[in-house]
Amino acid sequence: MASSHGPKKSLGQHWLKDPEILADIAEAAELTGDDVVLEIGPGLGTLTSRLLARANSVTAVEFDADLARKLPGQFPGKKLTVVNQDILQFDLNQLPKNYKVVANVPYYITSKIVEKLMTAENKPSIAVL
Repeated sequence: MASSHGPKKSLGQHWLKDPEILADIAEAAELTGDDVVLEIGPGLGTLTSRLLARANSVTAVEFDADLARKLPGQFPGKKLTVVNQDILQFDLNQLPKNYKVVANVPYYITSKIVEKLMTAENKPSIAVL
């Protein structure tokens, strides 16, 4: 039986672990302590921890139920909301104006996500994909 900790290639999961890349991504989002971040596909939470350190709060939308269930326990006391849902079904209107998007998304769904964000009534102020 496959380990439940490894990436599921069927979901196009490729997890970033390189600290420099993670730092670059967090930096590119120009986060401040006032920002609300929508993280798409947090996976194991390696990027989530960087976002929580810089932003006011993070809403992480994770399609994989196992990962979504484990994530909150890794960041006790942090302003993290985990939503177990397909990002394409997620209602962006529940986020405050000028939220920021940070995502390490599987390539096969990237264009759909970009389309969703750019055509949304409530668009992000910045998106780092």
